[in-house]
Amino acid sequence: MATSVRRFSNVSNGVLSVVDQGICSLSNFLTVLLLSRSLSADGFGGYVLIFNAVLICASVQHAIVTGPLRWTGAPRMRDRAYVGGQLHLQAAALAVEVPLLALALGWCVDDRSLVVAAVASMVAIQLHEFVRSICVTALEMRRVVWLDAVTHGLRGGGLVWLWQSGHLSATNALVVIVLASLVALPLLPRGTIADSVRATMYGNWRLGRWILADAFAFTLSTRVYLYWVALWSSKVDAGGLGATQTIVGAANVVIAGLVVAAIPVAKLKLETTGYDAWRRWWVATGAVVAGIGGLTYCAIAGFAEPILAFVYPHDHLAFVPIVVILAFGAWIDALNTVVASATWTIEKPWVNVVGKSLSALFMAAWAYPAIRHFGITGAAIGLAVTPVIWLTVNVVYVLSGALGKGGVERLRKPAGITA
Repeated sequence: MATSVRRFSNVSNGVLSVVDQGICSLSNFLTVLLLSRSLSADGFGGYVLIFNAVLICASVQHAIVTGPLRWTGAPRMRDRAYVGGQLHLQAAALAVEVPLLALALGWCVDDRSLVVAAVASMVAIQLHEFVRSICVTALEMRRVVWLDAVTHGLRGGGLVWLWQSGHLSATNALVVIVLASLVALPLLPRGTIADSVRATMYGNWRLGRWILADAFAFTLSTRVYLYWVALWSSKVDAGGLGATQTIVGAANVVIAGLVVAAIPVAKLKLETTGYDAWRRWWVATGAVVAGIGGLTYCAIAGFAEPILAFVYPHDHLAFVPIVVILAFGAWIDALNTVVASATWTIEKPWVNVVGKSLSALFMAAWAYPAIRHFGITGAAIGLAVTPVIWLTVNVVYVLSGALGKGGVERLRKPAGITA
C-alpha cells in the first residue's frame, strides 16, 4: 500500500512539474513573440542581450543557493534553521549581484530606465525562483503550479495589454516581469531560526563550488555566443539567435518538468531505499526523456518555417536552418541532462564541470572563425556541438563503472545529514 502511494505521488509530482514547465515556457514564448513584433530587429536584439545578462546572474544564484538546495536539501526541508539560512544567503547574494549588474549594464546601455528595470527584474526573478526551489525541494508541486500560474498569468496579461495599447517596449516589458514576479514574496519562508550566512555558505559551498564552476563553463560555452554574434555579426543576428533558442526551448517543457521532478525523488530514493531503486528511477526517466524529446524536436525542426514566421517576423526564412541545428543540439542536451542529474544526485559534480570546461575550450577555438566565416550558422553549429561534448564525457564516466553500486551506496548518508 505504501509503495502504491509513493508511486502515485511520484507520477502526480511529475505531471504537475510538466504542467508548471508548460506555464513558464508559454509565458517566455509569449514574451518573445510580443517583443519581436513590437520592437525593431535591432531593438529586439538589444533586449535579448540585456535579458541574457539577467540569466547569467540567475546562474550564480543557482550555484550559490538554489542548486545546492535542490540537489541535497530534500531531507532537510523541515529544518527551520536550514531554510532560514538559505533565505539569508539569497539576500546576501543579491546584495553583491545588484551593484555588479548595474555597473555592467550602465557601462554599455545608454537608457538608464532600461538599466534600472533590468536590475529590478534580476532581483524579482531570483526571489521568485528561490520560493519555487523551496517548494520543489519539499515536493510541494501544487503550490509551485499555483504560484507560476498566477505569476505568468499576470505577466502575460500585462504584456498583451501593453502590446494592444501600443506601449510595449523593452523597459515596460521588464517592469511587468518585476511586478508579476513579486507575487512570490508572501511565500518567502517566515518564522525561521536561521543558520548564519557564513555557515550556510560553507554548507552549500561543498557542492556549490562545483555548480559555480559548472555555471561559469556553461556560460562560456553557450550564453556568450549571443555577445559574440552581436560583436562579430550584428545585434539583429543576435536577436534572431535568441528567438530561435526560445522556440527550441519552448519544446523543452516535458523534459525539464520530468527532470525537475525526478531530482528530489532520486535523492530520497538513494538515501532511504538504496542504489537499485535509484538506478531504476534514472533509467526510466532517461527512456521517457529520449522518446518524448526525439518526437518533440523532430516536430520543431519539421515545422521550423511556419513557427518562425509566427514568432519572428524579421526575415524569418534566414533563421530556419538555425532552428533545425539547435533542435538536434537540444535533443542531445536532453539526454545529457538525465545522465548529468544522476551524477549530481550522487555528489559527483566534477564530471559535469569537466564536460563543460572542454566545451568552453571548444567555444574559444571555434567561435571567432566560425562566426566570421559562417555568421549565425557557425554559432548555431557550435551550440549544437556543445551538448555532444557534455554527453560524451558523461557516457565515458558511466562506462568506467563509477556509477556502479559500490561507488554510489557509500553516499547514502552524506555528511551533515542524519538518518
